[in-house]
Amino acid sequence: MPAGGDPKTGDRGGASETVRAVICGDVALSALRPLGLTVRSKPDFVLTPAIEDLAAGLLKYARKRGGRKRWADLIIHAQFIDLRPERDNPAWDTLMGALWDALSGLEIAPEAVDAARRVLDRTGLLASPKRSMLHKS
Repeated sequence: MPAGGDPKTGDRGGASETVRAVICGDVALSALRPLGLTVRSKPDFVLTPAIEDLAAGLLKYARKRGGRKRWADLIIHAQFIDLRPERDNPAWDTLMGALWDALSGLEIAPEAVDAARRVLDRTGLLASPKRSMLHKS
């Protein structure tokens, strides 16, 4: 995305790419602070993350406890993140359940970790070091 942002979405300065990187677990939640984004923010853009973004983030936060609850809170409650169900994807409900578990302070279940791995493996993203770059608008 150009440094000036995306005129189609109203995103100025690539904030949606930073949000996507946070969802993927590629950057810390603190990366949103300089952009003025919090769970209560109402920026000019809405990001609809791909199921692969959620799967990648779940895998990262399954391995580390710190920040998991805040990460899930952002994804579930931020008005600038639109979680559109992928009804024809059997992993969707499992990943959403894992997000709610994380928000509740629970561990991410092994079944959810397996589902996230299957999502990424199916798309060839599990081994890709540049996974988040594949979802640029």
